[in-house]
Amino acid sequence: MVLSRYMGKKVQDTHGIPAAKIVINPGGVDLERFRPPEDRRALKHKLGFPKGKVHLITVRNLEPRMGLDNLLKCVFLLKKNQDPVHLILGGDGIERKNLERLIREYGLLDDITMTGFIHPDILSEYYGAADFFILPTRNLEGFGLVTPESMACGTPVLGTPVGGTKEILSGFEPRFLFEDTSPEAMAEGICQAIGEYFALKKKYNRLRLDCREYAEKKYSWGRHTDRLKWILDNEMRLLPVN
Repeated sequence: MVLSRYMGKKVQDTHGIPAAKIVINPGGVDLERFRPPEDRRALKHKLGFPKGKVHLITVRNLEPRMGLDNLLKCVFLLKKNQDPVHLILGGDGIERKNLERLIREYGLLDDITMTGFIHPDILSEYYGAADFFILPTRNLEGFGLVTPESMACGTPVLGTPVGGTKEILSGFEPRFLFEDTSPEAMAEGICQAIGEYFALKKKYNRLRLDCREYAEKKYSWGRHTDRLKWILDNEMRLLPVN
């Protein structure tokens, strides 16, 4: 049992397991814990988000496959284009010093906040306060639980077309998938989303409601466990008995 078609293909290719023996059950989100905030403006103030900016967030293990170096270059390109964005980068890991170096080299000390590890108890606050979640993964995104978690908090996700992200976002809004994993593609996608949605208050507010509804429909734990029960009741009996 895998979380995405992408991981199903990986299992086939790596372990030689026939497709007929692989079943897909996407991950689930705690919809009570991850929910839209009542007052986003107050929450932005509480978390120290700078005023007058479009607040982008990503929460990742800081390691090379996450593509965070590309995201920093993307922010540099957006700043060069005078797009008023501020990135909140949550997480910790082996790439931290390298990312801090890049932030200095790109002159982004006032444009990026590195929070370090964000405790699970307040993770939903960061999701909900942000205007867009950015998923810059370079490779091996098996499912990407942060995507439905963010959407459950009402925050739209823009992501690279890698692994399970393609399956989640293509079912919601295919244009929220970047053309590729490059900084240029990310900058173009973010700029387009800001102009088409964020700049229009009513349209953006509707988008946030749509994100929540999509998470409720597709990625609730109830749906996941119902699917799991169906798999156990139907698929498992078809497997050979040793």
